[in-house]
Amino acid sequence: MNQIKSEGRIQAECFLWYRKNINELSGRLVKFLLYKIHNEGKKTRMQASIDKAMGIVAGYPDMCLCVPSGSYAALYIEFKKNEHEEPGDKQLFIHSELRSVGNKVVVVWTFDQFLKEICEYLGIDYERYKIHLGLFK
Repeated sequence: MNQIKSEGRIQAECFLWYRKNINELSGRLVKFLLYKIHNEGKKTRMQASIDKAMGIVAGYPDMCLCVPSGSYAALYIEFKKNEHEEPGDKQLFIHSELRSVGNKVVVVWTFDQFLKEICEYLGIDYERYKIHLGLFK
């Protein structure tokens, strides 16, 4: 039986893979340009007020790859724990706003989807990593 991984676990696997495998592209150091956007979790009212005052906005995707590619300024990645879970209304609004200013926004449910999106965005060989990881369909 396939166990559904938590959203946090999928994010951690993806982040660690990126840090281990992606260092430099076209002479640019990109290893440290994928980062987590802190905007989730259950909070007290006080913490939510502090977060809001500090600029945390509900609905932003979970990660950002702050590297321009093609016509895009950056890649934003929203993680969901299973394919039946879709972004909420606030998320869809923010995704639309991010796209309107030249960013690519994707929703992924698995490590393999993350890998495909990162490879496509950065112009690197997905098949090379897929075979290396044993990700066969």
